[in-house]
Amino acid sequence: MNRSTLALAVVSVFSAASLPMIMTGCATNKATIAQPMAIPSGDFVVESIIGFSPSKPIPEAARPTLTFDTTNPAVKVSGSTGVNRISSTATFSPENGGISFTPFISTRRAGPENIMAQENAVNAALSKAQGYTLSNDLLTLTDGTPQGKLIILRRVGK
Repeated sequence: MNRSTLALAVVSVFSAASLPMIMTGCATNKATIAQPMAIPSGDFVVESIIGFSPSKPIPEAARPTLTFDTTNPAVKVSGSTGVNRISSTATFSPENGGISFTPFISTRRAGPENIMAQENAVNAALSKAQGYTLSNDLLTLTDGTPQGKLIILRRVGK
């Protein structure tokens, strides 16, 4: 066997032996690629506003809500802060969990002090929202950092 035939035989054996390792490596890398996050749709009720604790208990009827209407490309967001109705449009970046809202419009009713404080906390959280995660029925809005939770919502109905 001359040198070129020997080199070709070694390359062939090496290539055939390493093929399963290469295929396994590719499969492993492919599995670690993050899938785009789902865009929230439907009705959500606020479970928690991070950093807010009311001075008095909030009645169930005054819990803030958000509805995400995904029937159009521009996701319409509407809901209640407990006293006032709010509306906006959301833009989602599912590939990196990004979210942004157009400025919210709101009715201008007054209410009890504790529910108005809740409204201020909801508005502040929504204005800072830059990221989101959606896991099962929990939607978490964040300030775009892993520790920056702002508000947690739970899907209601289906």
